[in-house]
Amino acid sequence: MPRGIAKRMLGELEIIAADSAVRELAEGYGEAVPFGIVRQLLETRHSLAVWRRYRGLSQHELADAAGIGESYISQIESGAKTGSVKSLRRLAEALGVDIDELFASKDR
Repeated sequence: MPRGIAKRMLGELEIIAADSAVRELAEGYGEAVPFGIVRQLLETRHSLAVWRRYRGLSQHELADAAGIGESYISQIESGAKTGSVKSLRRLAEALGVDIDELFASKDR
């Protein structure tokens, strides 16, 4: 496929994706996240800490909300542990995000 056509198609797909995101927000689905937070999420390998800080929670508060040990959260945020699926589900629920949001874009 010629490069010009591929670029035009990519541009059109980006417009469609943006329109879809705006429509979802208007219908009450999803959440508008500030650009600075999005940039942090894209640049980090440990998005749990970004979401926790964005929600205004300390590790202790998140641990209480998720029913998980504070030291375990610290280990996940530092990269020492990856976290079990069960614990990540609990953390995602406490943070009000989908579990896949806890995986940095570099990991997806």
